[in-house]
Amino acid sequence: MSARSDTNTNNTSTSPSPKRAAGDALAAEQIRAVRALADWKPTGGKWASLGNKTDLDVLYELTERSLKEVKALTEHEDNKAQRILTAMAFLAAVGGAIFALAVRSLFDAHAILPYVDLALPINWLALFVYAGFGLYAVLLGIGAVTVLYAIMPRFAIPADWSKEKRRDWPASFLFAVEILKVPYDKWVTAYTQTAAENLRFEYVRNSIFETYLVAQKVAVKLRPLGYGVRFLLASIMLLVLWLPVAILAIAVPTFAR
Repeated sequence: MSARSDTNTNNTSTSPSPKRAAGDALAAEQIRAVRALADWKPTGGKWASLGNKTDLDVLYELTERSLKEVKALTEHEDNKAQRILTAMAFLAAVGGAIFALAVRSLFDAHAILPYVDLALPINWLALFVYAGFGLYAVLLGIGAVTVLYAIMPRFAIPADWSKEKRRDWPASFLFAVEILKVPYDKWVTAYTQTAAENLRFEYVRNSIFETYLVAQKVAVKLRPLGYGVRFLLASIMLLVLWLPVAILAIAVPTFAR
């Protein structure tokens, strides 16, 4: 019985987590894709319907367009998030200013004391002002942090690329991190000592692979961005409900004096 338990324990401890297993599967898939692209060659045929362009000409245009589209999408999401954060910063400044006025008014009306008497309506008003603004600040903070996490710089780097520190030939002519792994003289040689047609083919292969990598980055970005926007929307709705209470807190003690 104990031997069986030990075996079960060992199997449990050595089995990878679902998240790690998914990461390993993705890494293996990327390696297969890199190797498949390395072995791939266009047929070299021509397309009379496209102005007698070769396969490489057509592929170059199509892959370049795909890469531009996915890059435009991720830039659009980043710009959208920045506009949302700018609007939230303005609303936070307005809410903070109104809160400061409400606190000053409540302080002058002696609604803020070490021992608050909840039998007085003005003290309930002070409680709602503090609690409402505190909850608004929490929702706003969570939303802003989540949005910032979504748009923070991140790279989807294949396992084959990340293993090597320096190389004589760039793994990609389009990805800045991989370009910097090539010594300066080797980077120049890659252009000066390579036929233009072969370089064009390298750009086609890089565009095919990196289009998918950028698309993966967009997918990773969208989920936390959606959660962050939901928190920010909740904070806006709470701010709308809280503002009349805060304005009342500013006005009522003034009339009471």
